[in-house]
Amino acid sequence: VGGDFDCANNSIGSLEYLPKFIGGSIDCSHNCLRSLKYCNENVNGSFNCSQNWLSSLEYGPVKVKGNFDASENALESLKYCPKYIKDNMFLMVNAIDYLALDELPKFLGGLIDLSANPIKLNDKANCLVSVLAILESQALKKKINDKKQDKKTVLKI
Repeated sequence: VGGDFDCANNSIGSLEYLPKFIGGSIDCSHNCLRSLKYCNENVNGSFNCSQNWLSSLEYGPVKVKGNFDASENALESLKYCPKYIKDNMFLMVNAIDYLALDELPKFLGGLIDLSANPIKLNDKANCLVSVLAILESQALKKKINDKKQDKKTVLKI
């Protein structure tokens, strides 16, 4: 498929017949999915698997070049979440009660929305610190790369 692929609102229970190559976004929301098995590893746009019956992100995409939305499922953790998300990550209304730094994306270009999850206060604070550390690290790397590309520019931090 050269562009976006939309199989939302079809009561499907599997992604077995998902095209191997999709040039844009994937919307498989509002279905009966219990697994992301057969999902594309790289998504060239946004990925929306919200409002299914997912308890895990296993087999989901590793790289998403847009937004990632897994809201309104039964997710218990961020384990197997994409390692790269160009824009925002939406995980509202799940069963996530614990956050671990190693489960967060390695690159996140936007925000993480974990509202309406039973996360304990200490874990929310740890998550915020982790997200800020990731964003700060990415900003510093960008400034260093920009400096390498234009040696006349002064690095300002």
